[in-house]
Amino acid sequence: MARAQAADAGQRFLPFLPPTLLAVLALYCLTLATGPGAINGDTSWLITVVERMARGERVYIDILETNPPMAFLIYWPAVRLAGLAGVSPEMLVFWMTGGVALGSIGLCALQLRHVGAGSGVAWLPLATLAVVFLLAPSRSFTQREHLALMLLMPAVLGFSARAEGGQPPLILALVCGVAAGIGASIKPHFVLIVALPALATAIARRDWRLLFAPEALAAAMVFAAYVTLWITVYGAFFDLPLFLTTNTYRLYAYGPQHYLSDLPALIFLFAFVIGLMAMANSARERAIVTAGMALVGFAVAFIEQGKGFAYHLYPVASAGLIVTALALGRASEAADAGRLRGLRLLFAASCLGAALSAQYSSRYPDSSDLARAITAVKQRPSLIIMTFDIAVNFPLARDIGATWASRLQSTWISNSGAHALRRGLPPEQRERTLRAMAMERDWLSQDIASNRPDIVVFDGRDMLEHMLKGDSFRHAFDGLHEPAGEAQNGRFLIYSRKGV
Repeated sequence: MARAQAADAGQRFLPFLPPTLLAVLALYCLTLATGPGAINGDTSWLITVVERMARGERVYIDILETNPPMAFLIYWPAVRLAGLAGVSPEMLVFWMTGGVALGSIGLCALQLRHVGAGSGVAWLPLATLAVVFLLAPSRSFTQREHLALMLLMPAVLGFSARAEGGQPPLILALVCGVAAGIGASIKPHFVLIVALPALATAIARRDWRLLFAPEALAAAMVFAAYVTLWITVYGAFFDLPLFLTTNTYRLYAYGPQHYLSDLPALIFLFAFVIGLMAMANSARERAIVTAGMALVGFAVAFIEQGKGFAYHLYPVASAGLIVTALALGRASEAADAGRLRGLRLLFAASCLGAALSAQYSSRYPDSSDLARAITAVKQRPSLIIMTFDIAVNFPLARDIGATWASRLQSTWISNSGAHALRRGLPPEQRERTLRAMAMERDWLSQDIASNRPDIVVFDGRDMLEHMLKGDSFRHAFDGLHEPAGEAQNGRFLIYSRKGV
């Protein structure tokens, strides 16, 4: 009897062993990568936004940010705690994200107990969650898409349980719903990842009341509170930032050819297709179809954003792998053996590819030569870098301890506008885009005049000439700065303020 009880306890523990080991290993490996440049450029900039807000600057007015407020609010607790504790905000943001990952895996494990099968269902999805949460993101670890996926998945699995007739405990449902509300708030498109599985659950059970399940209600209340905060406190977003997003940022996107030349994008697309295949193979499985609606929601959000970035595709691929793991875990031995073997092989290849390509994905330019050239002129300078490559400025500025002296993250308006103009625009759109590019020059000239940065860097003579087209910029820059060097074989032109 005692031996049987011990064996039974071992069986209950077994599903948690693979993801636990993976989580410990992944966090250890990622800890080794938390040195300079480990935090991606977007997160690095948003950390800077929170720090400047804490000093009294107004976002969307003094700091020109084009994302909705949850983009920086999601990092607020870690950054402010780091400031109070006197430690690196990058470190706390990293560990906050790791904590969210482990918490999400734990909540998903609890939800899977209500999906309706034995340990065969649980261990494969949980191991997959560990891979996609902890290994696959690589440099996109701490990205908003990464956090959103982890916050949304427990509620998705809750809907899957309800589609099977399961009843997750109320406290579990509410916690997952609150997490999903925060996740959906990170990017409004992600409301689909709550709405579509909730709708699928109601249809599967033929019970419209399931649209108001505790997960859905909690998520809706959190999202409604966020929208209220957005409108009342951060209403300035709907003025200039929204204009710039519409008329510049959204005009520049990767074309279809990108996915044929970029390894992570190909693997992520492959994982998405595998997820669709798993849904088709399990069309009569309510839990799989319901979870698959999250995959559909992420895919629609990716298309709607219209940028084609690999990290935008990351949650689509991850949802595809999670859905496939659920389908394989529930597969009956009576199923078509050949089809099942094929799906398992494709799934294993996708997981391995996602984990390995993480070392290649989200590549950032090697800015070490530029960093050395800047610090050779002045240590910990106040700095503005003007470049068509938006990945250069951050995290470089934070890595060298520079004070960013501009309201803009980079010259992304000129970057997006130049690409759009080369492609061709209708006359009215062209005029609005040129106006936005001129506004960017004016803002930079005001930043140089008022902040008097120690160092100004131009990404090539094309950028220098583009900026000097503006009278206000030329007036602010001429006479204040002088040539101080070059970097990366003359690509970057470095100017220092006279007297530095």
